[in-house]
Amino acid sequence: MAALYALVFLTMPFLRSSLPAPNADAGTTTTAAAAAAGMHGGDSLGQLLPEGGTFAHGASSSRGAARAQLTVVGSRRLALERPAAAQGVEMWPDTGLAQQYGSKTASLPRVEFRDAGYVVALVDALNASRWDEQLLYMPGPIPHPVPQKPTLRVPRKGAGFEGSAAKFPAWCPQSDVRLFIGITSRCASAEAQAKRMAIRRTWMQMAKDRYPDVVIRFILAQPSTEAELLRSVDLLRNEIQQYADIVIVPGVDIYRYLPNKTLQLFKYALSSPCKFTHVMKTDDDVYIRPQKLVDVINKGEYDFSVPVQYDGSGVFDGTRPVSRQAPWMSGMFVGQVDRNESNVYPGFIPIRDPKAKWYLSEEDLPDELAPLGTRWAAGWGYMLSRDLAEFVTNTALMYAAVPSKKPPWWGRMPWEDIMIGAMLRDVARVHHHAGWKAAWQECESDSVLKHLDNDAPVLLDGMNAQELSGLWGRKTIVCSSGIFEPNNYTQWRTWRNSLPDNQIGGYM
Repeated sequence: MAALYALVFLTMPFLRSSLPAPNADAGTTTTAAAAAAGMHGGDSLGQLLPEGGTFAHGASSSRGAARAQLTVVGSRRLALERPAAAQGVEMWPDTGLAQQYGSKTASLPRVEFRDAGYVVALVDALNASRWDEQLLYMPGPIPHPVPQKPTLRVPRKGAGFEGSAAKFPAWCPQSDVRLFIGITSRCASAEAQAKRMAIRRTWMQMAKDRYPDVVIRFILAQPSTEAELLRSVDLLRNEIQQYADIVIVPGVDIYRYLPNKTLQLFKYALSSPCKFTHVMKTDDDVYIRPQKLVDVINKGEYDFSVPVQYDGSGVFDGTRPVSRQAPWMSGMFVGQVDRNESNVYPGFIPIRDPKAKWYLSEEDLPDELAPLGTRWAAGWGYMLSRDLAEFVTNTALMYAAVPSKKPPWWGRMPWEDIMIGAMLRDVARVHHHAGWKAAWQECESDSVLKHLDNDAPVLLDGMNAQELSGLWGRKTIVCSSGIFEPNNYTQWRTWRNSLPDNQIGGYM
């Protein structure tokens, strides 16, 4: 086994020179080849870890915190771009390694981890104990007294825009608008894998064929148990060899850690030498129409905007734009604003009913510490221009490095969409676009994307066929299997709560 790992290690000299050293507390180097060369679900974790190794999601070491703090002290604008020598050169089995080291060794599955261009063995990427990583959204003790809100730098207008004269690596989009779409998905779930496959053969394939300035990746986090690690390697090893579109980011792959996963998504996108001008976060139960999405940028499309922070009236205060910038290169925070049919926009209020799906106890987040009234764009799909994506990421890195700067609610909500809204409360307005369709809304001809919820992945192929045929461009199509009147939230909610998953996981 040791000899096999030595061979694997020799095939990846670029990793030894560019990657940080694994966590010293985890023992010697993980035997990546054991899983990569044919580990099965019945194998034990002992076959993946060296003698004395561990599998644990521990707190970040003081060394990592000290390094991050020095970065903040040295510069307010944290450096996000890292060398990407490996990207497009040694990432995938068909890039020449077979000729140099032999086809068997070259075919060992590897995956991007944490930052664009950092490539490691799949089992190493999935094993959190191998890394000395500081998560970007972690709970801490309730502060007493509540710290003062930190002074944050407002993004400069037009930040992140690179003109046509800019040069990017050959694998990057080359136009003035370069869009990254990050799709959050689960690592140890066969259901999530089925959703990824459906996306690849439908709207993602359309984007690849027709829109070279759109880059799409699935964002997965790390397993939380030994059993999940084994299952994840077994599920993913063939998938990552066939498709160069999966990124593993640090953090546990459970719902409560979704805010960290989202921040890692933005950090990954911004680390790319492609200098993406826009970053979109979406989920694996969403159908996106690529042309309509690009039109939002190129035409400056949105319906109205509202202050992110609650104004005290609790009623619709959206303002129609007087003029729209096109293309929309800065100040973009667009999606479906939290709303209901009566045009009341109350903003965030914690739900204290233990039977509710989004229950949050007073102990987890007292009202006096919550970002009450924050308006947000629904988490199944929203898009930021680069200046706002940088602001969000740099602010999270600052909080991780200097905990005293954290707002009192930080780490206490499992909802990344409300977190993003709260982070941008003094920086941007959230723009509502009627083309963002929730699960209860019908798919009209001008729809930009549709949250399918429990209808994914079943409906993706049919919707894609109607898109390719041009039918969706001419009329409203059926995009839900539910028994409710389209656009009627109350009926949809009644139907949705009758399904088994809501009866187990909590009512909407």
